[in-house]
Amino acid sequence: MRLKVYFGDESEKVRIGMDYRRAFLSFIKKAFSQTPYMEDIFQEKKAREFVFSAFLGKGMKADGEKLEVSPPFELYFSSGAPFIVSAFYNGVMELKKKGEGIELEGKKFGISRVEVLRPKKFTSSFVIFKTLGICVLTDPDASRDDFEKFYVIPEREDFKEILRKRIIEKYEFIMGSKIPDERINFLPVSRDLLEPLIRSGAVAPSFWKKSLVPVRVRHYGGYVRGWRGVFGLEAHPVVLQFVYDYGLGVKTGQGFGMLECVMEA
Repeated sequence: MRLKVYFGDESEKVRIGMDYRRAFLSFIKKAFSQTPYMEDIFQEKKAREFVFSAFLGKGMKADGEKLEVSPPFELYFSSGAPFIVSAFYNGVMELKKKGEGIELEGKKFGISRVEVLRPKKFTSSFVIFKTLGICVLTDPDASRDDFEKFYVIPEREDFKEILRKRIIEKYEFIMGSKIPDERINFLPVSRDLLEPLIRSGAVAPSFWKKSLVPVRVRHYGGYVRGWRGVFGLEAHPVVLQFVYDYGLGVKTGQGFGMLECVMEA
């Protein structure tokens, strides 16, 4: 289940820091604080059972160490647990009733509306996804101090196997049961398939030259390395549903790893 929260209805441009995801996470925590589920969802050692992504307007552009953005802003929120989505919705509506919203660089933006997105149910074993924002994957066997080895990007030889293990680990932790099928394959999208997707508007033209792009971003005062783009994922439909609902990779509860379905084969 997915929700989209809209903030602000102004037309002027504002400048905010690159490390903006923490503001949206603070808003999510504030929304859950209006419900009885805050303590359970944000237990210190518990994996977050949701994923989110922030969209900062169509005119967003980098300006030195700042981003120049224009409201309205959008927050996409997803979880495979209906009670979590319902609790978040209720919390957001309570904040809206109180006239509260999100704060970016000391400027407050009110909640203009909340939209319940149409649910998606996967039945096939192959889906083409595109990232909403950035995906992050880490190597559990690498030191956090070794930036290049700790953060894994698709061009690395062991990327597919690390991704497969991370999906299995996360599935079994959140679902509390054995994954139905451990066969998971990450597939680059060929130009023959990418071209019609770009022409239809389903995929941005920026991915024509390279469908998977490594990205380095500011996060909580430091940096993380991830990637964005278009790719195919071959797996059991239940696993594809899980990835869609809960996000791909790590740090999904911090604004990374949310996916959008481009095509189901």
